[in-house]
Amino acid sequence: EINMLDDVYQDSQKRMIIIDQEGVIPMKTTHGKYEPTQEAIDALNIISDDPNNIVFVVSTESKSLMHKWYHEKAPFLGLAAENGFFWRWTSANMKEEDWINLVEVEDL
Repeated sequence: EINMLDDVYQDSQKRMIIIDQEGVIPMKTTHGKYEPTQEAIDALNIISDDPNNIVFVVSTESKSLMHKWYHEKAPFLGLAAENGFFWRWTSANMKEEDWINLVEVEDL
């Protein structure tokens, strides 16, 4: 029931919210660019601005594309790119190459 979910949300002190990019976040194509809608960005910013929330978007997309989509428009959103193999807590003050590897691999 939605009321119960709202009650639990309001009563919790810390929340981790993990959102799958594909099929969950609305996307648009404008002038040949595929990107999250402004409404989706606004909603992600609202929930990630709450200091009690840790919000991650997980995607199959590349680090480069995830950085391009979110680093300026939703800088306090956690990101997990390439199925979570690369991640970062925030994009604020991060460069495109600033990611943490889930597993350090020297030689495949």
